[in-house]
Order: sequence, then structure tokens, then C-alpha cells
Amino acid sequence: MNHIVKKSQIKKVAICSTLIIILILSSIDSGAKHTTEYLKKENTECYGFIIPLPSGEDTTYETFLDSKISHLINDLLRENITVYRLPSNFSILSKEIFQNGNAYEIIYKKGAFIIPFSGDIYTDALVTSILCDYNKSSELGEDGLRIEIYEIMTPLNLATYELVEPKIAQHLGTPTRYAWPCYMQIAESGGFLTMEFLLDNETLHHLNNNDL
Repeated sequence: MNHIVKKSQIKKVAICSTLIIILILSSIDSGAKHTTEYLKKENTECYGFIIPLPSGEDTTYETFLDSKISHLINDLLRENITVYRLPSNFSILSKEIFQNGNAYEIIYKKGAFIIPFSGDIYTDALVTSILCDYNKSSELGEDGLRIEIYEIMTPLNLATYELVEPKIAQHLGTPTRYAWPCYMQIAESGGFLTMEFLLDNETLHHLNNNDL
């Protein structure tokens, strides 16, 4: 179902920038302090973020990077952060996250992700912190796979798809009864980190049957 991202949904965060800096500093190591200072001084016209799909000739690199982007999007959705996906190409005034300099009209291809600021200072601080972690470093250390993230520098109004947290169902029948830890490990590697055991009479209430 298409969803219209309106100007009223993407709000300036200039009045929230100081508090965002305080919250981010509590969750990011001291090496990222220069990025938070940049947010406070320069990023007063940001309306949200765009994550383009990876493109290039290195198929292996793209595959791993695409997997990391999926983990990032799932992390945001688990925190009840609104994420949209573009159904077509479009261009908008933007610039690379945490970089000084002027913004430019950049063309983004179909499938790019949009994370607008909500106007809630705590939610917007959480979004910025998560994106900084994926863009600059990792909780487990330095990571060579750096996700490209861009700041939206102007309001936008366009049709998009609103994403929901993906869920999968696995029936623990005879074939998987003794091997379910292996299946769970595969699911975790795909970004499915939340697990629930359902009884037979509970399963239908948790499945989306709209497309059946």
C-alpha cells in the first residue's frame, strides 16, 4: 500500500539538536565526538536520512553490504522507527551524513530507504545513534562495510511504501524438531533476532493472512 510522506511528517530538528547530542554521546564511543559536534553546529536543516541500495561491479561486496543494510533496517523497525521505501527513482537536495560542505541534488534509485525525523527528540536521537553506529563503526569493532547514508536537506512529499518488521514462522515438526537451533542460527544471520514459541491455537493470530 502506498503511503504519502508529507512535509508535516518530516520536521526540522534544529530545536532538538542540543539534546540529541547529549543522548548520542551516551551511546557512542569518544572517537565519534567530532560527529556529534558536527550535528550540533551544522545539521540544523536536516529532515531525515536516505539509504541508497548498493551498486557496483563487485557482486560479493554488494551481497554483504546489502545484508548489512537489511540488518540496519530491521534494527530500526524493531525500535518502532518509521521507515519508507521508494517505489521509483527521484532526486532531492541532500549530502553525505556527518560531512561538512554544501548539499547537492542527488538522484536515488528505486528501492532506497527513507527514515524521516519524527519530531520526537528521543526517537530522533535513537535514529541518529543507530545510523552513526552502522556508518562509522560497530559495537564489535571496526567494520570494513560502511553503509552510505545521506541527510535530507529539504522537505519532501512523495508516494512511498511504509515498511513493517518482517517475521517468519517455522513449524517445529519432526524434520526440524532436533535441528531447530541450526535454523534459529540461520534466521539470526538474516537479522531475525526476536523469537517466540507459539502454540497451535496461537499461530493464526500472529500470521498475516491478507495475501492468502
